[in-house]
Amino acid sequence: MNAIGIATLIDQRNFGNRLQNYALQESIRKLGFQDVRTIPNRQGSFNGMHPLRRKLELVLSGDVGSLVKTRLGIGGVSHQGYVADTHSLNLFTNKYIVQDELAFVDSRSFAAGATRYGAIVVGSDQVWNPQFGLAQGLDFLEFVSRPQRVSYAASFGVPTLPKRMAKRYRVGLS
Repeated sequence: MNAIGIATLIDQRNFGNRLQNYALQESIRKLGFQDVRTIPNRQGSFNGMHPLRRKLELVLSGDVGSLVKTRLGIGGVSHQGYVADTHSLNLFTNKYIVQDELAFVDSRSFAAGATRYGAIVVGSDQVWNPQFGLAQGLDFLEFVSRPQRVSYAASFGVPTLPKRMAKRYRVGLS
């Protein structure tokens, strides 16, 4: 199959996030691949993480400063200029970003869905930022055979990783 999947953060509150998703999709198309789809996911990644779990992860990682900022509504996903008109971003996403109709919700659906693609690109955003997700299978394309894995402009967005997650990242990125 020649379809190309994009595994990225999907944040309908962030203009930059939606634009990077669109730019990556169009860049891949310009390389000659017309069937390019973003993979919707509900695996507890950035947009789907339960708020309590997010707060607990911040506390366990020692990032109490981010927890306080989140609670006060400053910094993180709540700061002014970041939270966008979600209605407009939903319209943009629906009009310009091709999304697979299959939502990946767990490792079983990831593995089944991977057969739909010749390759899957992870990026181009802070897809490996420990503050945005839990370093799960989708983030590292663990459900895809190695020849199908492509990383493009994927980043951490933080200067250091929490020590308790170092092994997870080492395994995921190997």
